[in-house]
Amino acid sequence: MYSNADRPLLFGGVHGGCTGSRCQPRGDEWSEICNPEQQPPPFRGYAVCKAGQTEAVMQRLKQEPDFATLSNFTPCALYKYLKGRTLWVMGDSLMRNYYYALRCFMLDFWNHSLGECAPNPRTAVQRAIYRAADTNISSSMGSRAVTDVPKCLYLLDGGRICWVQSVRGEEFAAPDQQNPGVLQVLQNTVASSDDIFYLNFGRWHYTNCYGLQDGPYRQSLNELGALYQRTKAQFPNMIFKTISADHTACRPSAALVKEQCLPSEQGSYPPMLGRRVVSIAEEILGRYGVPILDTYNVTREVHLGHILLPEGGVQDCTHYCSPGVPEWEIWHMYKAFRKFGITPLQPGAAVQELPACTAVTDIRPPPGWSYYFDEVSRNKSRAANNKPHQQPKQPQQPQKRQPHAQDQLPAKQQQQQPGTVSRVHSTAPGAPSKPSIKQQQQQQQQQQQQQQQQSSKDAVQSKQGQPAAKKKPAPS
Repeated sequence: MYSNADRPLLFGGVHGGCTGSRCQPRGDEWSEICNPEQQPPPFRGYAVCKAGQTEAVMQRLKQEPDFATLSNFTPCALYKYLKGRTLWVMGDSLMRNYYYALRCFMLDFWNHSLGECAPNPRTAVQRAIYRAADTNISSSMGSRAVTDVPKCLYLLDGGRICWVQSVRGEEFAAPDQQNPGVLQVLQNTVASSDDIFYLNFGRWHYTNCYGLQDGPYRQSLNELGALYQRTKAQFPNMIFKTISADHTACRPSAALVKEQCLPSEQGSYPPMLGRRVVSIAEEILGRYGVPILDTYNVTREVHLGHILLPEGGVQDCTHYCSPGVPEWEIWHMYKAFRKFGITPLQPGAAVQELPACTAVTDIRPPPGWSYYFDEVSRNKSRAANNKPHQQPKQPQQPQKRQPHAQDQLPAKQQQQQPGTVSRVHSTAPGAPSKPSIKQQQQQQQQQQQQQQQQSSKDAVQSKQGQPAAKKKPAPS
């Protein structure tokens, strides 16, 4: 199937290497944004590495004993494990980049004609997942997140790869069943027992220059471990991926160095801080038997693999470009499947029946889903209205609101029945025109830049009527 690749399939060879009837079209935008020859970006969710960056990552990976096997790794091998089930990729914006790397590596195994689909066509389910994943808790720098709308790729022969953004560990699991975490909502609504949960948190609990929020991080890990113990008989396939290394250097004032990404030993922060964050996760989750994938040590040595701006200079030293570190982590996820006993579904097993696809056409949440995003939108609207010489705007149609009763989550057995098409993401006649993939991804890139650059002095001040954090961490 991949006989014409001029480079390892994992590092960009899929796009030009596919032959035969199984190949998805290379002329559509989904394929175009996975072309590693597109330099500089259009962005494909993550930013495209410059050739020298991919080579720098591969030079480091050549030191690994399994590099030869990695070089021959194919999408076909991974597809055996994904077929007939859902892989839930969950975490912060680094995991979003990972999802996009998966989308490109598996380019010929998902249905381009559908695009990206909501996890369920029912608006009430979409909203429940989003609200559970969203957070009112700031990062250690005081930054706030605008959470992506969850979305899935439908695999050709059954199964899905789904992206659910949730940046803080407090939102993954909760002891309060009246206020469940996002994992609990997924398991109670749209997930099946054969599904794989591949998740990560930690980056929003610490930064090199501000340190670790130790108490909330530990509590989140304990709550995740406790949930796994309670549910592993029904949902056994969970893997926690540790943080990747951050190469953001610090000034004496604890301000971030943004001009360049430096090796860890030159960053003016405790060199073992990242390793400590990983060790805490290994210690706590290990007590609960949660499978853990540690990718920290190798990423610590690839400070050249971060995102560069098209016009030159560094965008940030936290996120990684592709093909590079995200693709290497796909290989490690595959190895983790084998290590922890996750096996392909048997040929005679029932293929997971997928709900009707409701296209996700905007990464931003609809009005009423996110307090923070609604507040940001209101502030922008006020600022626009106060601008002098403002051009008159075209009148907009009022946003349709769902009946209040839809805030109640239907029973799981009712969720799988398609038929209620989301008004939020509808592509029916009369709906807003669908943004291009590039436009959606540029929106994400702008969000990522804003979140990375926001410092503690920009933290959102408490406002009268603002809801409290869903899960308040206990004191450390």
